[in-house]
Amino acid sequence: MCNSAVTLVNRLLQLVPELSHVYDAHIDDNDELLPHVFFGDVTRFVVQQVGSGAGEPPAQLIVLLDCLEHSMACGNEDVQKLISVSFLEDLVDYVDVVALLQGLLGPALSRELGRHAGW
Repeated sequence: MCNSAVTLVNRLLQLVPELSHVYDAHIDDNDELLPHVFFGDVTRFVVQQVGSGAGEPPAQLIVLLDCLEHSMACGNEDVQKLISVSFLEDLVDYVDVVALLQGLLGPALSRELGRHAGW
């Protein structure tokens, strides 16, 4: 279980190596990990992954969403807030992406995304 933002970020980097360039750029820009800012970068990564796929979603996207689902369902309040505010709330702005992702989201992510989207 990811009980801190740093643990969650490390777990994502371990599970989704494609995020390492996003993380490296984040560190270069900020000189440290700023979890809420980094999750904005994760949102853009997810949008890019959805936009680049024709047909089946990329495997790394499924792994990333599964990790976030588990952390949203089982993480502590800080981790849940991080995912909610800095990933899902940002994701709402990408209506087409949200429509494509809905079938990939687990119940915890879907419920929280719906709260932000008003459905």
